[in-house]
Amino acid sequence: MVGNKALLTIVTGLVLGEGPCGERCSISDVGRSTVTSRNHMLDMNGDVYFGNWTFKGYYTPRNTTYSVITDEVSKRLLGEVAAVNVPLKWEQEIAEVVLDVAPYPTSMRVDTSTQCLVQPQ
Repeated sequence: MVGNKALLTIVTGLVLGEGPCGERCSISDVGRSTVTSRNHMLDMNGDVYFGNWTFKGYYTPRNTTYSVITDEVSKRLLGEVAAVNVPLKWEQEIAEVVLDVAPYPTSMRVDTSTQCLVQPQ
């Protein structure tokens, strides 16, 4: 964390074609930005398709803040396709997002819960 900003790095693994790589994901997509295809998947499946994001900041033992940051993460997340395995039907994304954090928590926690179901093939 630098100043009042926190950099999060997120690595995801999802069923091929159901993740941020998009419906026609292939090995040739490795290294490609997922911004456009992620937004397309969100448009098709709803704003929380890739999860609800929450932030919990601890400032003192009696001062804890909690907020839903799904919109902020969705708008700022920059990712790229890290790997694709067609025979095993999975895709991987690595993404980063910089979040504004209220002045200097002593610690913080960011969580996501997803509705994007990964089904065994």
